[in-house]
Amino acid sequence: MGALAATLAAGASAATPLRAQPNLAPVRGGGPTAREPAAAARTRALVDSTWAAYARGDRPGTVARAERALEELPSSHRNARFAASVAAGRALADMGDAAAALPHLERALALDTLRDAARGWALAYVGKVRYALGDPERAREALAGVAALRPTTRLAATVATDWRLFGFDTTYARWISLRTPHLRLRVSPTAPILDRAAFADVRERAAMQIAAALGDTSVVSAPKPIDMFIWDTETEAHAAGLTRVHFARPTVGLTHMTWDQTVGHELAHVIAYRAVRPVVATLLVTEGVAVYFDGSTQDRVGEAAAALSGLGTTQVDVRALWADWDRLPPGVAYPVAGAVIDALARGGDLAQLRALLRVQTLAEARRIYGPALDAWLDLLEQQIAARAAALLSPQTPDARP
Repeated sequence: MGALAATLAAGASAATPLRAQPNLAPVRGGGPTAREPAAAARTRALVDSTWAAYARGDRPGTVARAERALEELPSSHRNARFAASVAAGRALADMGDAAAALPHLERALALDTLRDAARGWALAYVGKVRYALGDPERAREALAGVAALRPTTRLAATVATDWRLFGFDTTYARWISLRTPHLRLRVSPTAPILDRAAFADVRERAAMQIAAALGDTSVVSAPKPIDMFIWDTETEAHAAGLTRVHFARPTVGLTHMTWDQTVGHELAHVIAYRAVRPVVATLLVTEGVAVYFDGSTQDRVGEAAAALSGLGTTQVDVRALWADWDRLPPGVAYPVAGAVIDALARGGDLAQLRALLRVQTLAEARRIYGPALDAWLDLLEQQIAARAAALLSPQTPDARP
């Protein structure tokens, strides 16, 4: 356990419930009383509805309610203004708009001087957005400051995870740092990469190709270069405290992967997110785009057919997979999703693909592509089935004398 993790754990175990310290709705004090003015009761209700929207996952609604509360709340209502500011900042950060989130979070910290977990959540999110904006030193300072605020167990775990993922842990002290025009790589010294400069250059070119295909090369390095943490093995990552590897955190512009991961998959997650800022995401589209740009093959139908034949079947229902990602194992769902995005990229145009990346539902896809969508999906299912059937059929032995 690193020094910060130990400090956070000690703080969490020592925390006493002097006041409610929920993750959501950090409004201190009791509810409105009969003597409380109606206006104050209304603004408190507004703050409560703001956090209810956050709990539902409605980030745009959270921001709208929080900003309305801040307009109506008198300056003397510091606790309620603190709660509304934190809600707005967290929601904007969750939506990937770190620049808009930071003023709300800084306002919250200026309003609140109590040393408890409610302030700790605000400070933890300041750490996230500072990192996302390319200010790692101030991000480190913010995250380190949470330990003194009697964090709850959940808050302590969140901060310890971010500390590790952002590269602040002592695990990375001996790692090799590489820089390309648009990427920052940190590479495990045990990863068997013979030419690290060439390794970095391949990923730089892949990132720019993905961004160009999505219509905006500026997103590779804005608001900061994409950080790539390259592990030797999954075992090494797990030993360092990561619960998994091969993932991206698009909202803060980083990826973690082993050195032998496909070149473009995790990069595509970050670049596609930055390019359009999704409002509604589905795993079929999100993962399908990453597979489509991973650089592993040009034959997406063949890849999907091979995966499907491994299940001993030839049939796939793309629309059902769109609605229920778990209906197929990941080893099959991913290549099928890649084949879907390949079909849409071939049949449609860039504007249509970007629109789909923004709202990723099947209903929205039908609105964007019109009747052609179902025709393309029918054809894709037929092509995958035919290729899978060929793979499953007995091979004809060679006719030899």
